[in-house]
Amino acid sequence: MHVNSEFYVLLAVLVAAFSYVASSTCSDSRPNIVLILADDMGWGDLSVYGHPSQEWGRIDQMAAEGMRFTNFYSASSMCSPSRASILTGRVPPRTGVWNANYSSISLFGPMDSTGLPAEELTIAEVLREAGYRTGMVGKWHLGTNQYNSSDGVHLPHHHGFDYVGTSLPFSMTWHCDEHQIHIPKPPPFCFLYRGAELVQQPIDMHHMTESIVEDAVSFIEDNVDRKFFLYLSLTHTHIDLTVTPRFHKSSARGRYGDNVNEMQWVVGTVLDTLQSRHLQENTLVFFVSDNGPDVNICEEGGSPGILRGGKGKTWDGGIRVPAVAYWPCRIQAGHTSKAILSTTDLLPTFAELARKQLPTDITIDGKSMSSVLFDGSATSHEILYFYCADVLMAVRYGNYKIHFRSQSVSPPEYYDDDSTCVNGVPQDFPFLCYDCEGDCVTSHDPPLYFDIENDPGERWPLGENKIPEEVLLRVASLVFEHKKGMVARSAEIGSEPLDPSLQPCCNPPACTCNYPGKI
Repeated sequence: MHVNSEFYVLLAVLVAAFSYVASSTCSDSRPNIVLILADDMGWGDLSVYGHPSQEWGRIDQMAAEGMRFTNFYSASSMCSPSRASILTGRVPPRTGVWNANYSSISLFGPMDSTGLPAEELTIAEVLREAGYRTGMVGKWHLGTNQYNSSDGVHLPHHHGFDYVGTSLPFSMTWHCDEHQIHIPKPPPFCFLYRGAELVQQPIDMHHMTESIVEDAVSFIEDNVDRKFFLYLSLTHTHIDLTVTPRFHKSSARGRYGDNVNEMQWVVGTVLDTLQSRHLQENTLVFFVSDNGPDVNICEEGGSPGILRGGKGKTWDGGIRVPAVAYWPCRIQAGHTSKAILSTTDLLPTFAELARKQLPTDITIDGKSMSSVLFDGSATSHEILYFYCADVLMAVRYGNYKIHFRSQSVSPPEYYDDDSTCVNGVPQDFPFLCYDCEGDCVTSHDPPLYFDIENDPGERWPLGENKIPEEVLLRVASLVFEHKKGMVARSAEIGSEPLDPSLQPCCNPPACTCNYPGKI
């Protein structure tokens, strides 16, 4: 018998509401914090966000028992700059994590000598100073080596993390696919670390997710008696590469749906660990995606739902992301927030909860969202700024989305071409318009305005006569002041030539290893 998701939502809300009232262990003390980051997950990928065929899972249940956000934005539409902004609370130009070649494909690779600048203050550093034990497991993607193939200058333990478990300094790509659906043979840059040590090359994907989960659980269990911050950065849902046999063909949605189901299991395992260790009542769990889905890869990518565009674009499909906050005794169950928020808000929020004052000599673009979490208020940013490289592309102001520049999106005929997608699998790598300037980028003077509440797909721009004059003037004033105060750091990506000698290699020259007992 099929039971629709509304039934689960109602049941979860009732159970959570009872727990909220009945709990006698709720405390106003500083909470543990678990930040779970999904990779390239679309706004429309979950059942609770309206996907018609994705199975209900533990993240959906989190939303039903906690708070779901419908206007939550990433500071970037690409992995490395978005992750830098999450950890620092700053938009990408300030961190230097942007591409000097003016492409939105801003990614640190294994032959780059650069990474997240050491001077940037991270969530882990703030919370460690507040007395928290800090841990990180999963995908890093903020740099690896600087001087040689094993110095690890840019790895997470240099950015405030006391413990680093199973981790991917680079990323998961089709090149690493053991099933060889896309690429014939995994190349040397598919590697896995544990702490600062390279332990597996190429990656054994059949066991990687289990290793990440085991390390996350171990970190929680090892810190039951002290405050902790866990950054669990998942390899899901990027593309379907990691699904273990137990989740194979588990979804009516196909391979990508299997991947979502496995991710739900990972999140559920963490939640179950918190509950079994009686930590649930004093732990904030926040789930969010780093950016939108890759919509150019047929059925291998995620869904932006009703939003336009995807990864690499400043249309909402690339930057508006699913986000859920869960803390049973502090966050009221079943609440949906329309507050306009950003991943840059995580650092100031966590700092406030940890009762740690942030330095006043650093520009933080985010602000604490505690009033939204705990009072259910709709306190929003007045305006959010979205960049491609160091170029201001668009802003969100109240019910309006405003584009100063826009990138072209995939033409409809792309999906109708049988030679491009075969059995849902792309036959090439169609990176269509990831530029910040050039032929596929259109400048708008006057800017392009959308009523994003009535037109979330950004289909029908408004005429100037449809926009209140006070809105036009206020947006112009805010943008002017923002640009005047923007001090951008030099680009870290694409600024130096690639150096093959920096690429990690275990057991040279073979660059293959799987050390017993490590993974």
